[in-house]
Amino acid sequence: PDLEIEDDLPELNADFDEETLSEFNDEDDLETLLSEPQTESELPEVNEAEIEKEFMADFTQADFDALLSELDGPSDFEAENAENFEVDFDSLLQDELVAGEAQALPTDAEGTEDYLEIEDLLEQSDDLDGDVEPYVGANMDVGLGDFEELLAGENTTDVDLEDEGFAAKLDLAKAYIEIQDYDSAISTLNDVIENGPDSVQAEAELLKSGLTES
Repeated sequence: PDLEIEDDLPELNADFDEETLSEFNDEDDLETLLSEPQTESELPEVNEAEIEKEFMADFTQADFDALLSELDGPSDFEAENAENFEVDFDSLLQDELVAGEAQALPTDAEGTEDYLEIEDLLEQSDDLDGDVEPYVGANMDVGLGDFEELLAGENTTDVDLEDEGFAAKLDLAKAYIEIQDYDSAISTLNDVIENGPDSVQAEAELLKSGLTES
């Protein structure tokens, strides 16, 4: 097999002649690359005005009107919705007013009932005024004579309270004597002697005599 490959080599070399090799010349490829524009300034300029003109030429007046109508569509829709919303709001407000009036009716009825009750009471009082007074000509003698003994007992209680009051003054005079405030003690004893009952006057005079002698 090796001998067969070696025999084919001259034929392969013959197929690649000089013309074929010239197609793969590196120098030609390099010159082609160098001849291409390398900067933006060498690129062909774009005429924007011309492009815009061509773009606008594609639109007809009918297309432009259709576009405007589409833009105006949402505004009409919003206006229609706004009108519907106002109608719904008015209806809701009306419902609230009706409900409020319905709630107010029981209150008015209750107020009317109270007013009628007050009128009835006034009429009844007028009827009573027209009748004979219940206490005119009545016998007011309830037998107060039976309570004379009880009233006498109340006077006795008042006397006891009076005795206790002057007894307290007598104790106060003794307190003045203990703290050696003799002037206040004598003044208090004189009040007991002049105005107090007999049960405390004797002791008050005894205390006063002891102070004057010392």
